[in-house]
Amino acid sequence: MADKNDFSELLAEMLRRMDRQQEQIDQTNSILHTIVQVQEKMLSTQEHMHGTMQHMQQTQERILDRLDRNEAGFNAFANAVLDHLGGIRADLQEIRITVYQDHEERLRRLEDFMRRAS
Repeated sequence: MADKNDFSELLAEMLRRMDRQQEQIDQTNSILHTIVQVQEKMLSTQEHMHGTMQHMQQTQERILDRLDRNEAGFNAFANAVLDHLGGIRADLQEIRITVYQDHEERLRRLEDFMRRAS
C-alpha cells in the first residue's frame, strides 16, 4: 500500500505542478494578449499619424504653391510699377532738360536785350 500512497502523492504533486504551470501559461497568454492589443493600438496610431502628416504635407504644398503664385503676381505688378516709374522719370528728365534749355535761352535773350539797351 505504501507504493500506492507514494504513487498517489506523486500524482497529486504532478497535478499541483500542472495547475501552477497552467496558471503561468494563462498569465503569459494574458500578457501576450495585452502586448498584441498595445501593438495594434500603436499601429493604428502610426497609421493615423501617417495620414495626418500626409494631409499636413499636402496643405503645406498648397500653401507654397499659393505663395509662389502670389509672389509671381506681386513680382509682375512690381515690375509694371517700376516700368511706369521709369517712364515718369524719363519724362521728368525731359522736362528738366527742356526747362533748363528754355531758361538758358531766356537768359541769353535777356543778356542780348541788356546789351542792346545799354
